[in-house]
This record gives sequence, C-alpha cells and structure tokens, in this order.
Amino acid sequence: MHGALISSQLLDNDIWIPIRKIEEDTIDNILNRFQLVAQSKIEKGSLIGQPFTIAIQTLGISSLPRTKSIRGRAPQATTSNLENSSCLIKIDNPNNLCLFYALEIARKYFTKELGARWNFTRYMQNKKRQMEDVFELLNTARIPQNLLEYDAVEFVPTVVDFWNNKYNDAGFKFKVFIFGNDSEKPKFTYGNENFNIPITILHTNNHFDGIKNVGGMFGLRVKYCFTCEKKFRKSKEHDLRCKSLCRFCGRIGSDRPCVATGDFFKKCDECGKKYLNEDCFNHHKKSSNCRQTKQCEKCGVIWSMKNYKREGEKKHVCGQKWCQICRQFHSMERGCFIRPLELKKPSHYRLVTFDFEATQNEKINEITNEERRLHKVNFIAATVTCTKCMEDDQLWRAPLKQNGRNCIICGNNRSITFSHRPFTQTTVDQQIVTANPLKEFIDWILFKLNPNIQLWLFHTMEGAMI
Repeated sequence: MHGALISSQLLDNDIWIPIRKIEEDTIDNILNRFQLVAQSKIEKGSLIGQPFTIAIQTLGISSLPRTKSIRGRAPQATTSNLENSSCLIKIDNPNNLCLFYALEIARKYFTKELGARWNFTRYMQNKKRQMEDVFELLNTARIPQNLLEYDAVEFVPTVVDFWNNKYNDAGFKFKVFIFGNDSEKPKFTYGNENFNIPITILHTNNHFDGIKNVGGMFGLRVKYCFTCEKKFRKSKEHDLRCKSLCRFCGRIGSDRPCVATGDFFKKCDECGKKYLNEDCFNHHKKSSNCRQTKQCEKCGVIWSMKNYKREGEKKHVCGQKWCQICRQFHSMERGCFIRPLELKKPSHYRLVTFDFEATQNEKINEITNEERRLHKVNFIAATVTCTKCMEDDQLWRAPLKQNGRNCIICGNNRSITFSHRPFTQTTVDQQIVTANPLKEFIDWILFKLNPNIQLWLFHTMEGAMI
C-alpha cells in the first residue's frame, strides 16, 4: 500500500494522496489531483513546470495485525481492579490452557452439571479431574494440544459451536463473554443471539478466570444485562428498549420476556395488563411494576407512570409518543415543532463604582537600591446604582438619603465615602470617617449591602471589573 504527500512553494496547502493499494488507475488519480489544483490556481498562472516535492509512504500489509488477540497463560501474582474478587472462579492451571479451563469450568457452573454447590466446591479442589475434562474437551473439539499460545478470538468460536451442537437436545444455547477488568463492555463475544446460557470469563494479564456474577464485579447489588452489555442496579431504571426486558413484570434476563404458558390468562384490574404466564403475573404483583406501568385498553401500549407523575402533560396518547424535542406527544411520522424560547424575566442587580486615593509617604525597605514607597489608602469614594434606578434617567443620577429616598436594591445611599477626616466642600449621602478606610470599605461591601442581590464592582482604573 502506498500514499504520497506533494508539496510546493506555490501551493497554499500540501496535496495528500491517501494510503491505498496500487491499482491500474493509481497514476491517473494522482494526475487528476494535479489538474484540480492547477484549475483552482489558474489566476496565479500555471503550476506545471514549477519545482515540487513528492514524499512517498509505503505500508506493508503483511506486518499489520489481522485481528485482535486475547491470549492466555499460567496464573501469576497480579493485582485486580475489581471491586469483588469473590465473584470469580479462580483458575489454577499448570500449563498454558487457562482459556479452556475457564470455559469448561464456567460451563459446568452455569449449567449446574455437577448438581449441588458443594459438589462444585469439591470439583474446584480436584485438579486431576479438571485436567481430564479440559483434555477431553480439546480432543472432542479437535483442538491441537501442542501450541505455545491459544488465542480466544480463534478458539472460543470452536468451543462454542461444539457445545451448541453437543448440548442442543438439552436446550442449551451458549454465548461466551470475555471481560477485562477496566470496562463493563466485553472484550469479545461469540454465540447465538437467542442464547440462554451466558459463559462469562475474565481476561487480565494474559490469564483467564471464570466469572460467577458479572454484576458483582462492579459493586454491591449491581446487575448486568448481557443484551445491552450494561450494568444496572434497579430493573425499573433499565432501558425499556432492551430485548431481554419483560414489559409485563419488569424482570430482565436471558429467559425474558416471559413466555406464554397457554393454560393461563388473567387481566390485572389495577394496571390493565393482560398476562399469559402465572409466574409473570405473580411477580408483577409482588414487585412495584403494577404501580409503575399501565397498559392502554384502546391501543395496548404499555406506558410508564414515572414521567406522568412528574409532568402531567406526559400522559399516554394513543398513536403518539412523547417527543423530547417538542416536549409533547405527537406522531413520529410528522416533523417536530420547536417551541419558541421562553424569555426569562431579567433580575435587577446592583452596580458599585469606586475609586481610591492613597498616600506614598512611607518607604519600603528593600535590598535593591531602587526607591519604593507604600501606597496607603486614605480616601475611597463609591457610587451606588442599580438596573431598576437606571430606567429613570433622573433618579439614578440624584442622591437618595438627601432627597429622603431609598432603594431596596441600592440601599439608602447613592454616594458614600470612607476617609481619615471629614470634608464639607462636596455633598454625599454618607461620610464614614475611620482610621482604616480600606477595611471599612470592604466591611461595607461584604456585610452592609443586601447579599441576596447580585453585585457588580467597577474600579475607575481602565479595564478593572470585579
């Protein structure tokens, strides 16, 4: 496979020829790119005859990995990121066949082939019998026993197809899910879409272990849906579009939705749903499903009460679905109606403009020879207004306290000063004489003004805004 990068001083951008196989028309395609560029630059003169550079990239297809690889080996001392390692079936193999140990032992666990649980516990202690079962699987499935490595992507389909054929009369339909320890999504899956026995194994550090409970890997009381390949805690929070969800009882699993038994029919007077399975009916009564979903008597659609309790307009309408864009029910055949934005009523806020005056009598002692002086604020002038007062051009320019007025946003003062000494030449609403004007100003901003009203502070220095 080859690609090219063509560059020239006359080009605004380099011409990139994507990497692809060499065909009969490859040269013509490259020439066509020259022609297109020449036509687009015709006003600048022809590019033909001018110097240019071609950089060729070559990629060997044989060096590329054809498929992803999931390989196994004997167990080693490693750490795991799983929250609960007790949900694992630990595989302790003396060879490089951990993949087949995990598959065969997990199959025995999920099909309950060994009967009672203590029989499985004893089986996990019998290393000789485990090895005999694994080699029997390899022989009957015609898998070579002398390979240095076994890739799950290559050999899991062989094992699953063998199992589905061997246990077909027993009604077992297998599907294998291989997980890593860092994601709820499986690394690899293979099996029938209508499976009823999920075989779950864990692949970490090139070693395979079985998984008893996938949900338990992610936390306490966590469940896992093999159809959606997602974890969840409550069935009512699960995706209603899931194919493994029974809309009548709310349960999720590979044996859902519940199958009609043929000898049972009952309608629930509370939710209106009609049941053809007694176990399904009994479970919906015991759980909260009866209160959470209703079935329409006219169209038969099962709809959720959750959204209706929050927003009354989400009540079911026959032939229509709730649209998140329009925020209303309508037929999906017609386009959406975008409601105009509702303008929010602006809230009034306060503006304070202030300026500092300072002395520079005190020198700053520094090591350098450059003379520096300390700025000490001795006078602060502040003007207060608000967006409500600014609606009246006369009001926001006039004093408040002096005219016997006040504003619930501005307060009692339109103008206020903080200084070392009083003054008489300028009239303001309030003078605050203090030994520390800066401290009193900050105290006024933080504690004397109404904190429930938004405040904008402006300093008269250019560009200063708080």
